[in-house]
Amino acid sequence: MAISMDQLCDLLQEAELDYYRHPRREALVVPLRSVAVRMRLEDEGRILSTRVRYVAVLPDNEHLERSLRYISALNHRLRWYRFGWDERTGEVAVSENVRIADGTLTVEQLEWMVYAMVSMVEDQASALRRLADAGRRGSRHPELDDLLADLAGGSSGSITIPDLPSQPVAEAVWLQLVADTLGALTRSLRSAPNLARARHEVWPALRQLREQSTAAGEEYLLPTLMAEAEVAPAEEYVLLFMLARQAQGDRRIMDHELERVAGEGCNIDDLCQRLRAAGLIVDLDDDDCEPWRLSSQVLQPLIGRLPFEYVAPPPAFDVADLPAGPLAEAEWLALVHRVLAQQTAEDGEPARLDLLRTVHWPALLALRAESVAGGERYATASARAEHELTDVTELAVAFIAQQHAVGQTRISSTDIHRVTTDWNGEARPVSSKALLSTGLIEACDNDDLPPFRLNAAGAAWRTP
Repeated sequence: MAISMDQLCDLLQEAELDYYRHPRREALVVPLRSVAVRMRLEDEGRILSTRVRYVAVLPDNEHLERSLRYISALNHRLRWYRFGWDERTGEVAVSENVRIADGTLTVEQLEWMVYAMVSMVEDQASALRRLADAGRRGSRHPELDDLLADLAGGSSGSITIPDLPSQPVAEAVWLQLVADTLGALTRSLRSAPNLARARHEVWPALRQLREQSTAAGEEYLLPTLMAEAEVAPAEEYVLLFMLARQAQGDRRIMDHELERVAGEGCNIDDLCQRLRAAGLIVDLDDDDCEPWRLSSQVLQPLIGRLPFEYVAPPPAFDVADLPAGPLAEAEWLALVHRVLAQQTAEDGEPARLDLLRTVHWPALLALRAESVAGGERYATASARAEHELTDVTELAVAFIAQQHAVGQTRISSTDIHRVTTDWNGEARPVSSKALLSTGLIEACDNDDLPPFRLNAAGAAWRTP
């Protein structure tokens, strides 16, 4: 028999499993140890879908094939659950769909499902992440890293960090010290001694230096931001870890990474939801769950003081600002590029991207149709008909053209899918094969694989 979300929550409570229920969708998250199991009901409660996301993230390079062979062999051995790889993002996830149908889901069955999935993920995550790390480093074999870590008591070598000055410093200098010290000590999350040193020694020393500096008259903005959001020092430490990671070029932070940094006794799920509700971090996939990044609410006030370049995102485009037609194609293209620039800025926060897909892009296409009906000639309309583009495929082509206009000529499949995909599952992403088949884009490396660029046939979507 079908099951309701309320009944599923009752079973989880009876099994003494904590959970977080999604406020808007028939889904929930069960955090257990270092793993977050996502559950959702499908087919009117006849199917229970379970999933653990971001077990690893595989880099798109020459080491990818080895990782995929490992996943294929692993799936062949497993009786329950399957590992899958998302070509859009490199994500490796574990999933299983349980058909309840005319049966009954018991507490014992649900408890076994959760614990079995968590145990399997914990067993395999280390190997998958080692393969992923090998692909990023390329110069060292992952087993060698583990051996070095064991020999060094959990660290692949002693970490040297800058000495903290004894005199007051400006906030820009202090934030650079945060990036240099915390960033170095937390670069390897396998090193328990370095993580403890960062949390118990360096972070208190950084706070003392900041207090000394503000007492000497230096202006610091971050303490005010933290006070307004009622952020405790331990929570600010987690945010500064994310800042240090962003200085290293990484803005997709996972729960298990935050849990390692925060230390024992911290409920990461509660912490992340609290920071998200305060507007300090953003869930990249619009699902109230990992991966996370710092929000513009934190970064924008610190522009000019951050240890990395950050440009404040422009305001979201208001569809009411669209002019009435008909428009010449040059004006329409300039408008398309402007809307894309504003809605995809700052990695495109989920709400902006939803508006782009569901409101702005349909309105722009309607404006073009109105202009063509009014007698204007549009090369993009002719090219769309010739190449049989769908709305979402044309959006991908227009996005690539807009990226070219700002100097980005190697566009990853991740970026394309981020712009074109409805993360709520109501629309499928445009595939790389479908994009290449249009004849409007080409593979930068002549291998039919990402990254992509616009070719001569796609020039119609460029601004004049």
